[in-house]
Amino acid sequence: MNDDVYLLQPPDYKYHYHGDLISVGEAGARPLRNQLLNMGLPTKNFDGHYPLVYKQDFVQILDKFAHDVIVKSAYCNYLQIEGEYVPDNKLITQKREEDIKGFIHGRPSFSTGAHSLARTLPILHEYFPNKSRYEV
Repeated sequence: MNDDVYLLQPPDYKYHYHGDLISVGEAGARPLRNQLLNMGLPTKNFDGHYPLVYKQDFVQILDKFAHDVIVKSAYCNYLQIEGEYVPDNKLITQKREEDIKGFIHGRPSFSTGAHSLARTLPILHEYFPNKSRYEV
C-alpha cells in the first residue's frame, strides 16, 4: 500500500486498476508497458492508490523485469489478473472541505497528494482523532 493511503474501512484486497499504462506519467510506466507488450501481456494500470496483496511469488516475478518499472502493474499484469476497474482514489488538487468529504464518502480508502494534503489535514484529524502508535 502506498504511504499516503488512508483506510476508511477494512480493506477488501481486491485488485483495482484504472486504465492503461499508456496514460501514466510516472517514469517507470513506459518501460514497463514496453516490456509487457514484448511478453504478450496486458498493460493495465494497477498502480492506483488502493491496498494490494503480493504473494510469495513477488520477488520471482519482479526479477523478470528491468529495475525501472512500477511494481504493482508489473506484478498484476504478469499474473494476468483481471482486476476491477475503478477511478483512482487520490485527491490531487486543492479542494474545499465539502468537496473533499464528497470525494471520500463511501470509499473504502483515499489518498492525498502534495497539493491536497494541507486542506485534507483537518478532515483527517476529524476522521482519525487518535494518533496511531506509528505516528511521530
